[in-house]
Amino acid sequence: MKENITRELKRLGAFFGTGLSKDQLRQVAEYTSFSQMKSRSHTISPISTYSARSMKEMKRDHVRKGR
Repeated sequence: MKENITRELKRLGAFFGTGLSKDQLRQVAEYTSFSQMKSRSHTISPISTYSARSMKEMKRDHVRKGR
């Protein structure tokens, strides 16, 4: 996927039936690039990722333990 992100986004779009234009696919590729996600990392609250109870207990209750 990393080698040709636009091709893979087209395949995902076809699978989900999104019908995105080339410009929209380019914007998605840019928005989901590692550099862009890293620059936005400060805007994501840990509370939005984990429940408050889990944060207090330092557990990630959404992670499957393989049982």
